[in-house]
Amino acid sequence: MNSITVANVNIDIHDGPLGISVSGGADSAIMLYILMKYAPGPIHVYTCVSKVKNRTAPYTALDVIGKCIDMTGRKDNEIFHHSSFVEKSYIDNMYVLCRNDLDKNIINYVYTGLTAWPPLEVRDSFNIRPHRKEGAYVEDREPEIEKPVYAGIDNKFYAPFRNVNKSVICEAYKELNVLEELFPITRSCESFILTEGHCGQCWWCEERQWGFGRLE
Repeated sequence: MNSITVANVNIDIHDGPLGISVSGGADSAIMLYILMKYAPGPIHVYTCVSKVKNRTAPYTALDVIGKCIDMTGRKDNEIFHHSSFVEKSYIDNMYVLCRNDLDKNIINYVYTGLTAWPPLEVRDSFNIRPHRKEGAYVEDREPEIEKPVYAGIDNKFYAPFRNVNKSVICEAYKELNVLEELFPITRSCESFILTEGHCGQCWWCEERQWGFGRLE
């Protein structure tokens, strides 16, 4: 195992094969880029496809995967994409999908792009409050209490950005010189109506606007 530091966040680069949860959003996209750049060996990418969100995630995820391959020069046959179709995307869906491959020793660790919320005063300024049923995983993103970055019964789920917010993710994009190339193809919007672009009104759009100062 090696370790790197990005935007003042220490990131363990475990021996592969590795898994990573990728929704197509900005957080998971930069985590995927880091793995493709620094982790040798196969990388398995997992995406939950939600019916209530118009099944848009795999399209954005595929764009992100392709862009990361092009930017890092990774071989196509080292990258595997797995999709799971669900009614609603919850963190438990992804846990089950990845847990099966961990138990079969197909992958050694699962990386996620999970981040903390913005500060309370920022959240209070947003038009919409997050709710578990909308997919915001309240207890996982609460920033006031530092949380372990390793989780699961065997500590095989790893979220190095878990205790930092979107503004730090923006710094990671800048530090790695991918803000203009990778960020514009990511999508954070959780609109139940739009199939592309950002509505600018949902919680996730507001968080993205706050962290990056832009939506696209």
